[in-house]
Amino acid sequence: MKKQITFFSLFFLVAGAAFSQTAITINAADMPIPTVPYNVDQITTANPPNASLGNNQIWNYATYFGNSPTTNVYIAETDPFWTNAGVDVYLTTNKSLTANLFYEIANEFDFNANKVEDKGVYVYPQAYSLDAFTGNTTDSIVFPVQNYIFAQPRTILSFPFTANSAWHSVSRAAVDFNLTVTAYNLNKTPGKHVYRTIQNDSIIGWGKLTVYTANGSSIPYDVLMNSVERYAIDSFYLAGSPAPTPLLTAFGVTQGQKTNVRYAYNFYRAGSFNYLMRLYFGADNTYSTIETAWIHTDNLTTTGVETATKYSTLLYPNPTNGSQLNIQVLGKNTTLTQYTVMDMMGRVVQTGKPQITGGESVSIVLDDNLVNGNYVIKVEDSNNQVVVTEKFDLLR
Repeated sequence: MKKQITFFSLFFLVAGAAFSQTAITINAADMPIPTVPYNVDQITTANPPNASLGNNQIWNYATYFGNSPTTNVYIAETDPFWTNAGVDVYLTTNKSLTANLFYEIANEFDFNANKVEDKGVYVYPQAYSLDAFTGNTTDSIVFPVQNYIFAQPRTILSFPFTANSAWHSVSRAAVDFNLTVTAYNLNKTPGKHVYRTIQNDSIIGWGKLTVYTANGSSIPYDVLMNSVERYAIDSFYLAGSPAPTPLLTAFGVTQGQKTNVRYAYNFYRAGSFNYLMRLYFGADNTYSTIETAWIHTDNLTTTGVETATKYSTLLYPNPTNGSQLNIQVLGKNTTLTQYTVMDMMGRVVQTGKPQITGGESVSIVLDDNLVNGNYVIKVEDSNNQVVVTEKFDLLR
């Protein structure tokens, strides 16, 4: 296989000009609304090289792979507050304040003929003890449930885009909270976390990208290389005035700080909203040192061969109000050996081995301590390949 991959690498270098003469153009129709989980895998086998910039490039990452799969889950929006604003799906994530202090939000995405936009944030009801910061077990920060629509949405993608395309956006959110800190005579004092998110995108390269698949090198995909810069600028208010500096210092935050700083190269192909490959540089604005690299593993094709036999999976009951899930694989001969249950933040909440109930059917007993909510279950086969990825609702 190594010799074969080397041959293909040389072939692409010699014949690359024959593959790609002009950059592709990606329109809204080429970026369907995500309705199923996206499976991505972090490259862990070796340090992948940085990508060259420019036109008509040949990027070959077919020898770089990993076994650290994760799932991006976009959930169809049903709340009229958001659907009336044009929102199609939401994604649960977090807004960080420091490395140890953050709160959970959902970004609300609108897919339209002109753009993919982040229209606002839904803040989950949540409360956190501040004992680790103040030494007082009664100190806390509480976020009530709230919806906030941006006056100016954040632009994720702007259509159509091709070589030399670029877009820029600035959105502003104001999130309410209540703060109790005994040392400052604060007792459920209303406050606001105001943050502006700045995003800059530019297409800085195009060409052919080859990635690893379980069955060998993928076909060379036509891609656009998007340089992404995103960060937030934070401000904090208490009782309508800027929060006092000594209090902010106690929590390790400052007025005007930069958070959620992300620099990345995203390689986009037509047919999928998710990137085909992401090189993530963290806070490195020189795009020099890769912090992590990811491959989107769904719907990859080897040279003339699908990477996986077409099959379907069935999970039931869903929603479940009990403790057992049943999973069946249809159209694929496989042995399911290991499962992982994650919450919508991607955190692992349960793992184990499924119980085989017959044929390609297995059952899984959910832990009693799992709270009601949305979850994703992934099941691997004996080759440590993810065969099943399904979302389910627990309603006990």
